[in-house]
Amino acid sequence: MKSPVMMVVDKDPEALAFVGNELYKRYGEDYEVICDPSVQTALSTLQTLRDDEKPVALLFTDQRLPEMSGIQFLSRAHDLHPEAKRILLVGRRDQDVSQIVLQAMTFGTIDSYLAKPTALFDERFHSHVAELLESWRHSNMPRPTVVRVIGERWSARTHEFRALLDSYDAPYQFYDLETPEGQALLQEVGQPEGPFPVAILQDGRVFANPSNEAFGRVMGVTNDIQGGEYDLAIIGAGPAGLSAAVYAASEGLRTLVIERGAIGGQAGTSTLIRNYLGFPTGISGFELARRAREQAWLFGAEFAVFREVTDLRDDHDLRVLTLASGEEVVARSVILAMGGAYRRLGIPELERLVGAGVFYGGTVTEAQAMRNQKVFICGAGNSAGQAAI
Repeated sequence: MKSPVMMVVDKDPEALAFVGNELYKRYGEDYEVICDPSVQTALSTLQTLRDDEKPVALLFTDQRLPEMSGIQFLSRAHDLHPEAKRILLVGRRDQDVSQIVLQAMTFGTIDSYLAKPTALFDERFHSHVAELLESWRHSNMPRPTVVRVIGERWSARTHEFRALLDSYDAPYQFYDLETPEGQALLQEVGQPEGPFPVAILQDGRVFANPSNEAFGRVMGVTNDIQGGEYDLAIIGAGPAGLSAAVYAASEGLRTLVIERGAIGGQAGTSTLIRNYLGFPTGISGFELARRAREQAWLFGAEFAVFREVTDLRDDHDLRVLTLASGEEVVARSVILAMGGAYRRLGIPELERLVGAGVFYGGTVTEAQAMRNQKVFICGAGNSAGQAAI
């Protein structure tokens, strides 16, 4: 693959050279760094890169450019390379650009802003650059497929299984069993009749419609519950449950988090969360959930993923939770953090098709399946907007 490009545009030759040099020293082996003081020349270069099918990862620009504003340049550049991350560079004395940055972030014309580095070893600058590169890489660089899935395209169970893989960011390839490729794979592994979905791992192991818990164990995200008496059991691992786990475990409470689905809940499927404390430029729901789980785990919290609680009862001063597997968990206290559920339309004919062409909430799984199809969205809230995008 051709080396991805980082481009810096700034009319100040000293600032341009310093930023370019800082980027080249850190990332020069893997990325090509291009610096240009002229907007028109930069746009011409971007056109050439597009013609050569060379990817552009990051675009840095100062706001005050002679031919046009930095925001206008990034808008023009976005038309040529829509996948590139757009960063507005702000000088230490550019206090008057705060309103410009706020508006640009709100309307999505920039992805982030950064203070220009003015000295060596500006690790805050580089840590932010690294996060932007990771976000770009995740969406644009090929990753090795860890699971091949063959199933019925309009099956609720196949949809549920693919959503499970999406929620844990597991790179997989889906094959419709009606296609020649799908049929060939089924013959190869000796599972022509299913049951579906059939999952094939990199090491050759084959699983025919495994339970979520069983496959979670295979993928290394589900563990045995240690048992004994817990100080606190939390049902639900969305933002509320994860926050409770961090605070409880950090205070030394023996804490268990039980989640029947994926870590992060509905928030885990959000492409960008901008109103969460500590992330001024936003963070994806998946990454926020991943960090929260790791933080809770470092404090000693235990996680039981793909486990469903079916009963809760008192036993004197203790609480006893019964899981779908028949296991029981004993805790002194319980927090119910099951989150919200999408309001259902209540139309019997549609309810029978949930997961098989009718979906509540729009995730990556549905987006891939709906390519070049007509899609009807019922609702006009933020979930509908994200689904449409």
